Amino acid sequence: MNKLVVIGLIVVLIFGIALFAFISNSSDEITEPEPTRPVEPLPVNPETPVQEEMVTYKGIVVEIQDGSVLTTGVEGIIGSVVVHLPEGFDTSLLPAVNDEITVRFNGAVAESYPMQIWAEEIIISEVPLPPDYTELSSMAVRFTIDNAIQSVHAGEPFEVVLDVNPTTGYRTEITYPDALALESDVYIPKSKSSALVGAGSVRILQFTAETAGTYAIECEVLAPSGDHIHTYKIEIEVLPER
Repeated sequence: MNKLVVIGLIVVLIFGIALFAFISNSSDEITEPEPTRPVEPLPVNPETPVQEEMVTYKGIVVEIQDGSVLTTGVEGIIGSVVVHLPEGFDTSLLPAVNDEITVRFNGAVAESYPMQIWAEEIIISEVPLPPDYTELSSMAVRFTIDNAIQSVHAGEPFEVVLDVNPTTGYRTEITYPDALALESDVYIPKSKSSALVGAGSVRILQFTAETAGTYAIECEVLAPSGDHIHTYKIEIEVLPER
């Protein structure tokens, strides 16, 4: 074989080996890119409570039971619904059978028959006046927690006005001395009194004092559970007869 041909073949072989080595080294240097990690949402702060939205239910009163009312739902829930009243609720404030009742509750419904809900509040737009209640003159003295520094003359009737909401189950127990004669004790809408303006209900106690002196009416506010919340006093100064 020609010597030049042999030399050429050797050169080609060496070049091929060198080229293969170069390509292999270049491939080793190429690295796969790191996969992108998905962004995780920030955790919800466990200290932030989830607020339950209150909802409204309207029904027709079918039967008033002990601590509950059987109704037929007309808005919010359709069908027979037992409404469990707030603890300590005064049932005398309930609408009559066949009248409409409006309830605020947290939206939880027991899927029983009849269905059941637990009222946070019974919405009462009007509290009927007792037939024997007579409103005092607009000139009569009215004591409240804010304007108790005033006086009344012996023998003259006066009123003690307490802002209350009997629909929530909270109640106010009254203690007063024997020298004050309680004539009436009613809940009425503020719009029913010529001396009071605004929405909501108040408790009005009518008294008469026969003898002069300074007396205190003690008001103890109790939760629906019966637990004591706080106590306040309204002082009544009774002057001699005019």
